Amino acid sequence: MATRADNFVNLLVGVQNAGSPLATGYVTFSIPGTTTAKNAWEDKDKAVAITKKALDSNGRAEVFGDGEYRLRFYVGDPDAGGVEVTALEVENYKCVAVKGNVRTIATDTEGSVDDWLVLMDTTAGDVVYTLPDAALTSGNGILCIKVATANVATVASPDGQTINNATSIVFGSADGAGVFRSSGVNWYVARETVATIEGISDFVQTMLDDEDGAAFLDTLLASSTTATAKSKMAVPMVGGTAYNLTCRTNATNPTYQIDIDADELLVKNAAGDGILLSTVNLTVDITASGANGLDTGSENNDMWYYGWVIYNPTTATTAGLLSESATAPTLPAGYTYKTLVTAVKNVPVTGDFRPYRQSGFKICYETYDEILVNGASTATSPKATIDVSAALPPIATGRTIQTTHWITSAAGGEGSSALYVGLDQTTFNLWSQVIETQASSKAFNFVTNYVSGAGDIYYYHSNSGSVSSAYATMKIIDFTIPGGGQ
Repeated sequence: MATRADNFVNLLVGVQNAGSPLATGYVTFSIPGTTTAKNAWEDKDKAVAITKKALDSNGRAEVFGDGEYRLRFYVGDPDAGGVEVTALEVENYKCVAVKGNVRTIATDTEGSVDDWLVLMDTTAGDVVYTLPDAALTSGNGILCIKVATANVATVASPDGQTINNATSIVFGSADGAGVFRSSGVNWYVARETVATIEGISDFVQTMLDDEDGAAFLDTLLASSTTATAKSKMAVPMVGGTAYNLTCRTNATNPTYQIDIDADELLVKNAAGDGILLSTVNLTVDITASGANGLDTGSENNDMWYYGWVIYNPTTATTAGLLSESATAPTLPAGYTYKTLVTAVKNVPVTGDFRPYRQSGFKICYETYDEILVNGASTATSPKATIDVSAALPPIATGRTIQTTHWITSAAGGEGSSALYVGLDQTTFNLWSQVIETQASSKAFNFVTNYVSGAGDIYYYHSNSGSVSSAYATMKIIDFTIPGGGQ
C-alpha cells in the first residue's frame, strides 16, 4: 500500500477566531521556525501541491501534509494584503504519512476494514457509523471524530459484537472523538470524548505527540500493523486510572465479601495494552475460587488480600479477584488484563475481613487503629519504635495519623513537652508541642499529620520545666495504596 499524505485535522474541523469561524481566511504552510514555504497537497495522493489554502465560511479546508509544519492564519489572501491572526499560529504541527481510508460521512455508513479516520458530519442530522467485523480487523484502530455540534453521532458495533460491553458509543450535543480498537472478537474505546469543537484538534494532536509523529499513527492505525507495535499508543495512561472508584466490605456479608464500583477503570495486559472499562460493579467472595473469588490456594488468617479488577477480552467479561500478591495475581484462564484497586485485611483468629470504606485509592477502617497508646518515651538513643505492620499493607504509599498529646504539670509550676516523630532513627520533626502554665494541671494538643510510606515510625518526648508526665496516643485514620499495582 502506497504512502499517502495525512489530513490537517485542525483545518478539517474548522478554525475558530475569537469564538467564530475564520470565514474567508487563509492558511499558509512553511518549515517550522521559518517562513520558508513547505508543500502541502490538495489530495492525499500528493498530486496537487500547494503552499496556502483558502478556508470556507466555516473556517474549514481539506488539506493534506507529510511531516512537520508551521501554520499561519490570515484574514484575507496573504499575497493580497491579508492580515495575519498571530494568536492562531501553530508551530511544529505534525502530519503523518498513513495507510488506510480517511472518510467524511453525513449519513449512516457501514465501516470498511481499511478505515482509520472517520469524520462524522452531523450538521444535517444524526449519523451512525457501524464498525467493521472485529474478526477481520484484529488489533487495528479506527479514529472516529464528530465534527459538528448539532445532532448525534453514534459509533455502533456489528451484530453480535460489543464496544466496551455495550452495543454503541454515542457522542451527543457536545462534540466527541474516540479511538476504537478491535480485539479480534469485540471492540473497545481506547480514548474517548472531547468537549468542544476546538478541542478535537487538540485531542488528535495530543495523540500524535504520544508516539512522536509518524511512528505513532503509522504503526497504530495502519491496516498492516501488529499488536506489539500498537501497545503504547492504545491507551497512553497509567494503570489504575479510575473515575469514581469506591470499594468496601459488603453490607450483607462483610466478613468475606468486598464490593468494587467505578464509573470508569483502566486495565492493562502484560504488553501495556489498555482497555477502559465502564460501569464496573463487582462483588468478590474470598470463599469462592477464580473469577470474583480467590485466585489460588485457600484463605489464610492474619493476611492482607489485594483486590484486582480483571478482564477477559475474548468474552468481554469483567470480574474481580482477591490475591495475596500485590504484583502478580494468578489470573483465571482467558483473563489477560488487570489492575490493582484495593486491599483488605483478614484479621487474626476469626479470619474475617476488617470492615472498611474506600474512595479513590484512600482506605479508611470503620474503626481506627491505635498504633501507640500512652507513649511516654523520652529516650533519644535509640528512639522508641511504633510498629505499624498490623495496621498497614506493605504497599501503602502513605497514611494519615491523628495524635493526642498531653502533659501533667507538677506542683512546682508550668512545664512543656515537645513530641518529635521520624521515619528513621536519625531525622526527626517537631510533631506537637504542649505548654501548661498552671501547677498540677493537664494540657492537651490534637494534631493530624500525613506520613509517607508504610514503614515503622519513631518518636520521643523532650520535656522541660515542671512536667510530671507526658504522653501520646496515635491512631491511623486512613492510608493510600498505589492504584494499578506496584
